[in-house]
Amino acid sequence: MIEDEFHKQGRANHPLTELLERARLAQALTLPVTGIGRSEGYQRAIRRFVDNNPGLPICLRVTSADLDSSTFTADITALVAELRCKPSETLFVMDFKGQSSFLDAAIDDFVALLRDRISELPFLHHWLGLAVALSSFPASIKLEAGDVKAYPRTDLLAYGRLLVNPNGLLRIPMFGDYAVDTSPNDKPQRRTPSAHLRYSTPASYIISKGHSVKKPYGYQAIYPVADALIAKPEFMGPSYSAGDQFISQLASRARGTGNAATWRWASTDHHLTMNFRALNSFFGIVEPETAKFADPAAAQGFLFADLASPPTAPADMSNELAEPSAKRPGETT
Repeated sequence: MIEDEFHKQGRANHPLTELLERARLAQALTLPVTGIGRSEGYQRAIRRFVDNNPGLPICLRVTSADLDSSTFTADITALVAELRCKPSETLFVMDFKGQSSFLDAAIDDFVALLRDRISELPFLHHWLGLAVALSSFPASIKLEAGDVKAYPRTDLLAYGRLLVNPNGLLRIPMFGDYAVDTSPNDKPQRRTPSAHLRYSTPASYIISKGHSVKKPYGYQAIYPVADALIAKPEFMGPSYSAGDQFISQLASRARGTGNAATWRWASTDHHLTMNFRALNSFFGIVEPETAKFADPAAAQGFLFADLASPPTAPADMSNELAEPSAKRPGETT
């Protein structure tokens, strides 16, 4: 989304470098994303980050069009060399972006194609992490006030089918989606929001739509939206997540209305919790009765040591594929 010529006006550095430096000065750990076809200036900014931050990972994102290119392997190999980045310090994302809901047969075709694409990836067992990202959340939502509609969810279903035959995978990818928003990145506009909630299940995306927050409804328009959502059999109850608790409190009028930002937060919090539990079930992970909360004192940098996808390469693989252990990102000397 960075336009080199437009955004670099009046700055000595490339806009990406400027953003990364501002984040560093704010004591935030920010890591850049690149891909095939970015401008020369953008790739030079990535290379400067790699050179100046040994041990910190970057992300390499490829699209379905990239994967279908006859020069894909050569392009990736050349880009890695140009950036001077190690695959062992690069998170590789296969980004299929927003997909319309697949028909049942099309899901199997997509999974077969995805399995083939994974097996053909260069540096397959070297990447710090391998992820597949896609979403079937509807890009266009046209509902009237008072409507509650369920849309088929096939992104998580496709990932689940990919795991059905793990022996056919050379490496198991992580799952990623776009949460509950696949709208394009347009220029910001001032608009009056309408009250609505988005709710995901393993098989559907449910949208409960209300009136605009203009008079006479105001932000209290969210209350009947919450009423309609918790009346659905798919609602998972107030104890499921913090977002579900928020929605239940709206329905019982036990809290204030919130606003568009908190409504989206509640929808997203539920979505992430639901995804986490669904992925646990795919891998046979039994959740403890009491949720285990992350240590708030943990440094963000240390999280990258856990990014590696589960290896599925043969156990007797040549030692040539083993990268030497390095200092964990975030450690200081």
